[in-house]
Amino acid sequence: MANILVIEDDPGVRRVLLSTLQYAGHVVHAVDNGRDGLRAVCERAPDLVVTDIVMPEPDGLQVIEALKRDHPHIRIIAISGGGMICRTAYLELAHLLGAHGTLQKPVLPSDLLYAVSELLEGPQAESGTDTAQAEQPR
Repeated sequence: MANILVIEDDPGVRRVLLSTLQYAGHVVHAVDNGRDGLRAVCERAPDLVVTDIVMPEPDGLQVIEALKRDHPHIRIIAISGGGMICRTAYLELAHLLGAHGTLQKPVLPSDLLYAVSELLEGPQAESGTDTAQAEQPR
């Protein structure tokens, strides 16, 4: 299974993501902000990062930019429930910045596991190409 990093500032959402991925057999580490997430990427060399967008220190869009620049081999799933702008705008921006998949909150465990499986085991994982979105925003 994969080594996955979850970057999520909401403790309840973080617990759900962590337990869902661990139950599926993945090795998962979770942090609550972008600064600790970028540090953990260097320390743990994850196969995949699941990052929230609206969070502190830096936000998820900045995390995606840094990952694409410094660790382009790492697959990225961006998650967001919206915020001050349109509910799907953050996810569209995340995709434009290089996220390989996007999921809208609340994230269903089955959707998360499907997106992870597609990114790590699907044909695009072998070829290194990106997918448009792991799931279309609802």
